[in-house]
Amino acid sequence: MYIKTSSVIKRMKSIVTTFFCCLLTCFHLHGQSNPIAVFEELWLTFEQQYAGFELRKVDWDQLFDKYRPQIDKQTDQKQLFKVCCELLQELNDAHVNLIDKSGKQVNRCNSNNFPNATNILSEFSEQAFYAIVDSNLKREGFNSLKTSQVIGYAQSDSLGYIRISKMAENSKGLSQALDRLKDTKGIIIDIRLNSGGTDHYLYQIAGRFADEKRVGHYKTERVKGTNTMTKAKAWYLKPYGKYQYKKPIIILTSDFTASAAEIFVLAMKELPYVRTIGGFTNGATSHMKSIKLSNGWKVTLSNQIAYSAGMVNYEGVGIKPDILLSNHIEDDTDKVLLRAIEELKKK
Repeated sequence: MYIKTSSVIKRMKSIVTTFFCCLLTCFHLHGQSNPIAVFEELWLTFEQQYAGFELRKVDWDQLFDKYRPQIDKQTDQKQLFKVCCELLQELNDAHVNLIDKSGKQVNRCNSNNFPNATNILSEFSEQAFYAIVDSNLKREGFNSLKTSQVIGYAQSDSLGYIRISKMAENSKGLSQALDRLKDTKGIIIDIRLNSGGTDHYLYQIAGRFADEKRVGHYKTERVKGTNTMTKAKAWYLKPYGKYQYKKPIIILTSDFTASAAEIFVLAMKELPYVRTIGGFTNGATSHMKSIKLSNGWKVTLSNQIAYSAGMVNYEGVGIKPDILLSNHIEDDTDKVLLRAIEELKKK
């Protein structure tokens, strides 16, 4: 016998929430870890703060009915973690994680097994993928890749190649790359194995290619405990650094391209000289909010919704490239890279 928390909330939400939080605090203070309370705390945390239920077509109340009966007072921590993980996997959201560091080994659950379940990694290991990329660059006349910070770059007689591994501190590495590549006729930006970073740094990178100030994207945030979102906030793409590269650019994407890397794509696609080639991006465009549960577990969730400058949302769907193309390991060829080189040579 259990009480469906969602139904109670619908009748007396404020009273139940207050009581529930007090109950969880009581368990925490007395050093107890009541499995029922932990499960309901996790469920309620998402009920109050997660922004993607409608976008991902998830009935959260129905999932309470599905998983809550699997928990009772005798449920051990291992089984509790398993059930909670299965609950969160229903969201299929790369930004949703559950982490337990209480044991000798860290127990980690990601909602959609990112990045292991991505198409690109289902065929290639990171090492194998980059081995093929680098051999194709060499074959096309590019010099050996030089790396600095999160930036790698190479140059042929007419084109440049920039690999960005993360949307993180990059100013030195990107400046070195653009100093070498500024006289090329076009640049390929490879973010196929870029899982994100921060909006601050992605706009620093994008700003080195911006011709003028433009809206890059919008974000709204769910107001905790309500079904309303904050007013959309604009993030602006604007020229950054000592000079900007404003010649043809092609961005390479895959389903590993996630989070801040996807926002980078949204912002860069506002520039008239930018195109994209590869696969759909991951579709995890929200901010990742971190919350600590009363039993010490850490959970992350998506509490925002991101939109393009044209107010299009790609959460759970991904951004379709201008030219949809994929690689296969048996080909031993980076068809995506070669197509980008071919397209830039037409310019």
